[in-house]
Amino acid sequence: MENNSKIYSISFVFAILALVMIALSVFLFNAVVEKSIVLASDKGKIASLKGKFNDIQNFKNNYDTYKPNLDKIDQLYIDSQNPVDFIEFVENAAAKDNLNLEMLPPSFSTTGSLTAADFQLSFIGEIPQIVEFSKIIENSPYLVKIKELDIKTDKNIGSAKKQQTSQTSGSLLLEAIAK
Repeated sequence: MENNSKIYSISFVFAILALVMIALSVFLFNAVVEKSIVLASDKGKIASLKGKFNDIQNFKNNYDTYKPNLDKIDQLYIDSQNPVDFIEFVENAAAKDNLNLEMLPPSFSTTGSLTAADFQLSFIGEIPQIVEFSKIIENSPYLVKIKELDIKTDKNIGSAKKQQTSQTSGSLLLEAIAK
């Protein structure tokens, strides 16, 4: 009977050891799986960073090629510190179309990293010139958007020639992207 008891004791110890080994194996296997997932993720991040680094190096090496285009892009923005060039452009366009123009000082607003300038314009002229003026503004070398356009036509009867003339007045709200 003592032999049976020794066999049971030894079997029990081996069974416990086997369970501990299985538990330890599962724990180690899960740890290896976690580490391999992290490693694969890190390899992906490294590959992405290498790609970005190569893009930056490529940009640095080709900067002289890109510079003329970058300068053209820079000219699309009005200068928020000194918007005189844009104001002169608008005044010249209005004079070209024989419009009587009044402009309020611009108001600047910032949304995120984008700065915009709103210009309120009032004008008096004839409808074809107003349409031509708005086309010139929209197709200007600046990033400009016409936000509002209000036009009013007043008909006056000329007493000297007995002709009916129309005077058109209006206002225009421009939004220009500034640097």
